[in-house]
Amino acid sequence: MRFAGTAPRPWRNGSGTTRELHRDEDWRLSVAEIGGPATFSEFPGFDRTLVVARGAVELSVDGVGYRLVAGEALAFPGEADVRAHAPDAPARVVNVMADRTRGGVVVEVARVSGAVPAAAGMVLLAGRATCHGRAGGPGDAVVPVAAGRVHAVHALTVLVRPRPRGPEGAS
Repeated sequence: MRFAGTAPRPWRNGSGTTRELHRDEDWRLSVAEIGGPATFSEFPGFDRTLVVARGAVELSVDGVGYRLVAGEALAFPGEADVRAHAPDAPARVVNVMADRTRGGVVVEVARVSGAVPAAAGMVLLAGRATCHGRAGGPGDAVVPVAAGRVHAVHALTVLVRPRPRGPEGAS
């Protein structure tokens, strides 16, 4: 999925815009631009992970402050009161939301050179990657990633995988 070919849509609360790259009943993947102060929409019952793709983001999650730069991630519950500011706007962020009642996902920021491991999804943050001979750019996504389908060169990626389940099926 091409980031540039996906139309921006307003956030549920109207505080920003996002480009949705994947959505199913288990999880959602989007890339947003943060240009100024923003309040995140609440998503009760979902776990969220934000990964900074470009720039820096200052976050307040239920009153606790964080400063993240490109390649850093923060997980938080969808019910949290989240406020963001991009001091050197605009900043680009990858947002992964997973329904916690359906098992959830694990989000990993990984540097990859060579074949990208199998995953439910991948977003290219920096570097180069090809899928079936087509070059991808920052913000582009592949959902799902079959082992050996995507090849990267000095790439910084966001990989999304299903959360491993315990022996009784619990997460």
